[in-house]
This record gives sequence, structure tokens and C-alpha cells, in this order.
Amino acid sequence: MPQGQIRKTDPQYQEILSRGRLWPMLFRGTAPVLTIQGGRVDLLESHHRIDTEGAASTDNLDEFQGGQDGKVYLIRPADDDHTIVIRHGATNIFTTGGANVTLDKETDVAFVLYIRELDKYMTWSFGVPGGGIISDHGLLSGLNDDDHPQYLLDALADDLGDIIYATADNVFGKLAGNTTTTKMHLTQQGTGAASAAPVWEEIPVASPDPPIETTISFGDALPGGITLNP
Repeated sequence: MPQGQIRKTDPQYQEILSRGRLWPMLFRGTAPVLTIQGGRVDLLESHHRIDTEGAASTDNLDEFQGGQDGKVYLIRPADDDHTIVIRHGATNIFTTGGANVTLDKETDVAFVLYIRELDKYMTWSFGVPGGGIISDHGLLSGLNDDDHPQYLLDALADDLGDIIYATADNVFGKLAGNTTTTKMHLTQQGTGAASAAPVWEEIPVASPDPPIETTISFGDALPGGITLNP
């Protein structure tokens, strides 16, 4: 066996795997630059940097060739200013997310697995649009669907004092906070059968009870059986 290689049966294999040292061994060495030619690159090493054709700002990568059956390759852009778009289904590249994978920074990486039986290059990535494996929830699709209420609430409540309320079944609205210097309270008035949206309303100032006015004449009987005489 060539120097530096290791078998799965070797005692060191599990130690290397458990300590996370296997990836550097799989993708070790320098990463030669491959320039896209007509949407295609030929895989030569396990780790490649990919550049756009003619140093264009963006280029489509539609086809891989030269892969070994069952081997995983790591690719990444050669330049932060050159965006690589790996297109799903354009030729023989298929992404696990079913969408194009965009690599626009040198730190963006994608993994490519060649399956000879299918003659396809399966591609996936982490934390980039279309990668199929998302580590940032903000990159997920469908966050505004009804089954993601936490994202709906976060999108609605963006100012101090905002109040979220239901406007219909699984539909939310927002009542902005009271920004005046007047103390107000929340109020709503239904129809007798249905509720209504809350609104701010100024707290009414209580009026004192009006004075009791009466006229008493001499000879009138007062409470307690008292008669008023001149």
C-alpha cells in the first residue's frame, strides 16, 4: 500500500474517523484549478478549484467527466469574484436538493459523487442556495407557509410594542404599538357572533357623580319620620 494510505481494517481508522481527521486525508494536497470549458470540467484530483470560462463573473457548470465510480470529489470556486452555478439536470449533474447550486465564495464547497451505474454525478453542498443540505434556517424555502408560524411571527413583530393577533384561521396581523404620549388601552367590539380586531382607544376620564338637587317645603315628611316645620 502506498505510504500515507490506511485501510478500514487498520486500528487507526476508527480513531481517525472519530476525531474528524478523515476529511483532510480524503481531500489532502493542493487543489489544482480547473477552468470550465463549454459548461464542462474533467475531474482529475479529489480536490479542485473551479474557475469560470474566460474569467467571466459567472459561469454554468453542467457536466463532469473523468470521475471514478464511488469516489467523492470536493470542488470550490477559484475566485471570490467568479460565481460557479452547478446546474441540476442540465447534462449529467444532479443535485440532492433538485435545484441549482451556487458557489460564489472561495469558502463555498460542494461534494460530487460519481455513480457509474447511473452515469450521474450526484452533487450536494452545505449552507448555500440549492445545496440540498441547509445549515441555516434562513435559507430554507417555504418559511412563509402556514406550517412555519414562528417565522411569520418574527417577520411581523419588528418594532417595540407590536402586538400580533389572528385575522383568520392560521393568518396573522399586527397592531402597531401605541406611540403617542397618551395612555391607551386595547379594546374590541364583536358582532355578537364574531370577534373583531383589537384597536387602541383612549382611556375615558371618569366624571364625578352629579350633585343631588331637591326641593323641600315646610311640612314635608323627611326620611325617618321627621317633619320640617318653620
